[in-house]
Amino acid sequence: MKNLEKGLTGQDATKAIANALQLIFIDDTVNYQSYVNFALSLITIAVPEIGILTPFIGLFFAALNKNSATPPSATDIFQAMQPAIQAMIDKSLETEELKHLNDAAAELRGALSAYQDEMDTIQGLGGFDKVDQATKDLFWGKLIDVDTFFRVKVPVFIQPNPQFPDLVLISAPYYTMFASMHLIFLRDIIYHGQTWNAKKFTQGVNGVSGSLDAYKIDLKKLIKTYSKNIHDIFNQGLQRYGDSFNDTVQFRKKQQYIEIMTTHCLDFARLFPTFDPDLYPIGSSGINLQKTRRLLSPILPIREFDVVSIDTSKWPDYNNGLLPDPNKRVLKKVTLYPYYGSRWDPNRNILWAVEIEDSFGTQLYGTIPPDSSSIDTGDKGGAHPIPIDPSNPVVDIYMYSFHTNGEATIQFAMKDGTQYKVGWVGSLQRYEIPGAHYLSYLYEVDYTKDDDPKYGYGRIGRLVGVSTPQEAMGENYIGIPDEDGNLSGMGFAWENGDIDNGIGSLQVVKETITGTNVVKLNYQQIVRLPIQNKTKLSYNVRIHYASKNEIKGFFHIYTGSDDLLKGEVTFPSTETDDVQKMVAVQGDNGKYALHVFETPVTLPVGQFTAYIQNNSTEDFYLDRIEFVPVTSDDNLPDITIPFHANLSIQPGESQTIWKSPGSRVGISTDFTTHVLSNFVGFAQYYKSGEPLDRSSMGDLSDHVQKSISTGFDEIRIMNAGEVGTASIVGTVSGSIDLSSNNNPGNNPNDTVTIDTSFDVSRGDTQIIWTAPQSKLGVSTKFQLDLGIYSTIELHYLKSGVIQQPIGVYSDDDQDNLIQDSVPTGFDQIEVYNSYDFYNHFDNAEGSLKGTISFASNSSRNTFVFFEKQIDLDNITTQVNALFASGAQNRLAQNVSDHDIEEVVLKVDALSDEVFGEEKKALRKLVNQAKRLSKARNLLVGGSFENWDAWYKGRSVVRLSDHELLKSDYVFLPPPKFSPSYIFQKVEESKLKANTRYVVSGFIAHAEDLEIVVSRYGQEIQKVVQVPYGEAFPLTSGGVLCCMSRPSSDRTSTNPHFLSYSIDVGELDMTAGPGIEFGLRIVGRTGVARVSNLEIREERSLTADEIRKVQRVARNWRSEYEKERAEVTALIQPVINRINRYL
Repeated sequence: MKNLEKGLTGQDATKAIANALQLIFIDDTVNYQSYVNFALSLITIAVPEIGILTPFIGLFFAALNKNSATPPSATDIFQAMQPAIQAMIDKSLETEELKHLNDAAAELRGALSAYQDEMDTIQGLGGFDKVDQATKDLFWGKLIDVDTFFRVKVPVFIQPNPQFPDLVLISAPYYTMFASMHLIFLRDIIYHGQTWNAKKFTQGVNGVSGSLDAYKIDLKKLIKTYSKNIHDIFNQGLQRYGDSFNDTVQFRKKQQYIEIMTTHCLDFARLFPTFDPDLYPIGSSGINLQKTRRLLSPILPIREFDVVSIDTSKWPDYNNGLLPDPNKRVLKKVTLYPYYGSRWDPNRNILWAVEIEDSFGTQLYGTIPPDSSSIDTGDKGGAHPIPIDPSNPVVDIYMYSFHTNGEATIQFAMKDGTQYKVGWVGSLQRYEIPGAHYLSYLYEVDYTKDDDPKYGYGRIGRLVGVSTPQEAMGENYIGIPDEDGNLSGMGFAWENGDIDNGIGSLQVVKETITGTNVVKLNYQQIVRLPIQNKTKLSYNVRIHYASKNEIKGFFHIYTGSDDLLKGEVTFPSTETDDVQKMVAVQGDNGKYALHVFETPVTLPVGQFTAYIQNNSTEDFYLDRIEFVPVTSDDNLPDITIPFHANLSIQPGESQTIWKSPGSRVGISTDFTTHVLSNFVGFAQYYKSGEPLDRSSMGDLSDHVQKSISTGFDEIRIMNAGEVGTASIVGTVSGSIDLSSNNNPGNNPNDTVTIDTSFDVSRGDTQIIWTAPQSKLGVSTKFQLDLGIYSTIELHYLKSGVIQQPIGVYSDDDQDNLIQDSVPTGFDQIEVYNSYDFYNHFDNAEGSLKGTISFASNSSRNTFVFFEKQIDLDNITTQVNALFASGAQNRLAQNVSDHDIEEVVLKVDALSDEVFGEEKKALRKLVNQAKRLSKARNLLVGGSFENWDAWYKGRSVVRLSDHELLKSDYVFLPPPKFSPSYIFQKVEESKLKANTRYVVSGFIAHAEDLEIVVSRYGQEIQKVVQVPYGEAFPLTSGGVLCCMSRPSSDRTSTNPHFLSYSIDVGELDMTAGPGIEFGLRIVGRTGVARVSNLEIREERSLTADEIRKVQRVARNWRSEYEKERAEVTALIQPVINRINRYL
């Protein structure tokens, strides 16, 4: 999924989708349905102008994914669904039913293929701003065709057909996919339609008027319509099975129907409200709404020959279909008790009993005959335990049963491929646990009819499994960054909470449309929900709920030191059909909508608890609480949007030619008018109705370019002619640059204008721009003019290091418009005369004009600019103290890599204006210190600049921009689904004999972090807890964090600094123990941020230390030889047989 997200933002989604299709159709390691469902959670990420649907076409229709890596066996999700549809209705699809499905999918595929082709053509020509109006109109026609299919064909698709009574049910999964695509498509039009075709956008689509609000209202209505239809179809189909448990066959069919309709329809419909751009705008890293609803499997037939009723009295926590919460009733072990053979039939394999152990106790299903029983002349088999491990759950169950005898085989397959099997007979039938689920519980359906009284003991008959989404496992977390440092919005189910004030118990009720079981909060009850935050950040808080009447409540978030959002709150009735304010989708208990708290909250790192109380007597159904990282307009990228309008303006009147579609304002415009006659007039710019500035106009063709630093939200053309003079009749077309800040006038440092020239000799560089104090550039928009026969490279530097991209430009480019984005930031720009074949002259000359956009904020909580002599003296002293001598060719003994970086931060804070030359000289010295630090470090990539050098868990990420750290750092997340660790070995060849080495690093924050350093065994193995560190104000004489330093005996007096010693004796090139270093999260909720890791030589060992390490090495070598001999004894016979064969 991470690859897909990166592909969508980087225009390489087809490759990511092709790789996923490989896993689906060839490797069989990914569930198609689950992957598509997860992909829809990325709907909120910011993507290029192609939108989300275009790359997703290749996800829904594999053959349309234009990537050579797409496997030829890949079909599409519609054909992939057909076996599940047949299982859902428990019969094969008839020819006409198949034709009904296939024809609709084929028609949609044709419309989408044409739409995709036109989009690809335009992108191949450079994008929508590079093509003419006719090309845009052709694309818009294909867009209309796609929208028409959805609006006209899809509603008819689920109309009842008396000739085929199952047709509506059969069509439901297809209808759900069609609905998903249509909502994605409409969201794309809202965000990109004005870029695609401003003229056509204002004319509307298929009856929707051409305003932004109209498009949004249309989308909201369709979200409600599609959701309700899927909800109603599910419940109508459910009625055919009734509520009786009298028939195991009917029970099996019912549970199979519920499972498939849930995974193929309801799990998609629950995401539809997230397509609403007002509630879930672009700019975040996706939205993850926790899915906690559980599924009861069809019957697992251990023994099946009669129709019996199902006794649920022994099923713990089963209440009218509600199933045990895996976070509260944890399955610990399943034990199977088989018999192999009997005195009547030595081939009979009988499963007598199943024992279920959970956090509440043990439940035995069936009977275990005593050891002295006369019935058994075979092998009793003993207990067969099946281990239950959340990180390696059961994902498949295989069974064999015989109708009238007791033969049985059952096999559990774990996520890692391990299998546990009891029984020896029969071919196995597979029950595949739904994708992205795990087996969280087992129930037994009693075998009540013993047709063989000779046994005298009841045997196990059938099993029923409970499947739980993997995302429902464990604790609730927010603030877990991905590898790009982005944080997803998170939604957590209230059913994971409990009642806080002792009024009754938590009442959980079933719900179809939310993906959760919901809490019915009764009068005066308070429900609390604990949540872990792993990154300090501001969040918007929202409550998803249903109520047919207004609810008076009380809400607050307690952090341990503060009560946030504390106070009374009114939850309006969700039955109100105000489509412009809320999307209220129909569920079993009413309509569900979001209540948004207007004030964002800043949540500290650690556990906090959300509380909500119902102070009304009305029914109040709580689904989830959401935390969405604050993405202000400051954090959204600058965009340019086109516009077009027809002009018809009488003398003395005005006409609005552009108005901001949202909260953003324009900062510059570039437009051209074409009119029938000359006139007297001007373009007037407004903000909030107030006139700002104007541009004179009046020619037959006026080209207007205007920038207004404070921003504008409206442009009008005024006809200033006298009555009786000519009207302004014609057209206006152009573009508006929208600011990333909706109030740029209050933040003049967001952008800076550059207008400079350069003259660079061959092979030389010239700095043409340096950032102001505390600022980092993140993007540029330049017009470059080069002298004849010149070629240059444009370098973006940060702390003297070239960042990406590196632009290469020559004088023969037709349009040297430079628009670069540098996510890592830059503080200087230099021109490099690349000295290539095309440079006919020694010098490269030219000029650069345009703007540089700064990062909207910085990780530093306080910026200090040193302008006093005492500050320069302090920093100079600290720079010199990094080195062992004035030659500056060796670092001082106790200087760590983190020490160097703290000094670098201080050098960076010196004033350029006051200490420009001194700063330049000091920067050279600290850069030399960093080079020396890197050269002495035996770890490769100690600051994670070489990420591939580390062995690591699959969820571990490398991040940057931490307020305590100059370099990149590693983030070790909680080990929820996979181990969280990093590891590297220093090879024996890098070490010196009889030498002490120092292992050091900086820990910004750690919970349950295990540190292991090993050579002759685990010499160092410690679990540390390090509080979340925040930077002190930067001073020239103090430290940034954690004022104390390691003491002389290398025991750290501050937990943020790790420093240990490890001794190396004689080198052993044969065994090659080296030095192994690892960090691992050992607690379920642990987390860590670590950087500046080093293993470096300290000194030679003393004679006593050498004798001590020799004893340790001998013991280690003896144990090593013993283990090696045991392994050799095991594998040598195999090697001998291979040799004989060869």
